[in-house]
Amino acid sequence: MCDNCFDKLDIDIELDGAFGVLEAQAVEAVVPVSTKLTQLETFELYQQGLDIEAMAQTRNLKPATIVEHLIFLINAKMAVDVRRFVTEEIEQRIIDAVQKVGKGRLIPIKEELGDEIGWNEIKLVMAKIA
Repeated sequence: MCDNCFDKLDIDIELDGAFGVLEAQAVEAVVPVSTKLTQLETFELYQQGLDIEAMAQTRNLKPATIVEHLIFLINAKMAVDVRRFVTEEIEQRIIDAVQKVGKGRLIPIKEELGDEIGWNEIKLVMAKIA
């Protein structure tokens, strides 16, 4: 849940018993109909053909935030083509590095690839192959 949605919730929290078991109950959840997921706003810009930098500038967000939105959309099985942002050659190099060092952590993958391939490219390809 994003901060905007969270701010709209009225949550009643009580401690129960000596062990302090936390019990939370949503009392009221009023989210305006016009509110939509920020990731969907990014998806609309993606559908318009904007690149990551242009989406970031349009939304007044950092490129890394746009990449996180794209990863969210990929994981949600939305139609996001990573190839718009990562060439076939770079994608294959990332896949090869993942096969060599494993996909548990990004740092060993980045170290294997060197400085010519960026973190955003690695994250996008990792989302695609997940």
